[in-house]
Amino acid sequence: MRWFSGSITRRADVSAWVSDTNVAIGFPIRFLANIEGRTTRSVWDFGDGTLLSNKPYASHAFSSNGVYAVLLRAFNESYPLGMAATVTVVVSVQDDSLCEHRQFTPAAPYTSWAMAATNIQNALDMVTQAGALVLVSNGLYATGGRVVYGALTNRIAITKPVTVRSVNGPG
Repeated sequence: MRWFSGSITRRADVSAWVSDTNVAIGFPIRFLANIEGRTTRSVWDFGDGTLLSNKPYASHAFSSNGVYAVLLRAFNESYPLGMAATVTVVVSVQDDSLCEHRQFTPAAPYTSWAMAATNIQNALDMVTQAGALVLVSNGLYATGGRVVYGALTNRIAITKPVTVRSVNGPG
């Protein structure tokens, strides 16, 4: 086998995609590399000391809050310092949204039991953070909902990566 200098050359187009840009500490999010052109290698730098080489997709969970510039860099013989793309991820303590069907004074953002949402869908709609928690108190929730397809209304529609959990278990 013979090696020829300059065989992996020219500029490559590099872009990066992230599933969520606002995420709770410890919640894994997905990253996707889009590299068009010839490269010798690529490196993800998550900004927290974690590096990952030659992976077109990755999953990563940040262990502390902060704003992270996640860098994808692709290298070849023409660009030994690499071509880069950056996505920014904001990581913070998990958001909570609360729901209590007997509540008489609901007030967004529903972060205390004194101002909890009166239906689960309102509590779900309030959270914007991937990995957020919606805590639901005991009771029968007979109001609220969302039309997802056609004219059919669902009592709740979970359209983002969140956890919905009962305060006292399934009973």
